[in-house]
Amino acid sequence: MAETASFDLTGKVALVTGASSGLGRRFALVLAKAGAKVGVAARRTEKLTGVVREIESFDGRAVPIPLDVTDPASVRAAVATAETELGAISVLVNGAGIIVVKPLLDHTVEEWDRVLDTDLKGV
Repeated sequence: MAETASFDLTGKVALVTGASSGLGRRFALVLAKAGAKVGVAARRTEKLTGVVREIESFDGRAVPIPLDVTDPASVRAAVATAETELGAISVLVNGAGIIVVKPLLDHTVEEWDRVLDTDLKGV
């Protein structure tokens, strides 16, 4: 476990947004290996089950949490769920993010707003 040898998060609670894939998933795994209990949160909740299983495979503790960072009510509910299930949050990783794969000048206003709502305002 060389990646976590330099820090111990035993007894801490982490909430990771965008934990269903990419960097958010990786952060969730690293935090759990360091001993944190992790709330793995994302819109794609079906993918969170695999992340939770992987964390549990090395005796970590994780709970899947539905979350849309563009919806303030969803954010409040996710924080409440994390704190009810795991305890007070001491680590937050804002890993949620989206991209539109096409040239910037071809983005519609709606696509650009969706990216900003998620990647900027969602933090």
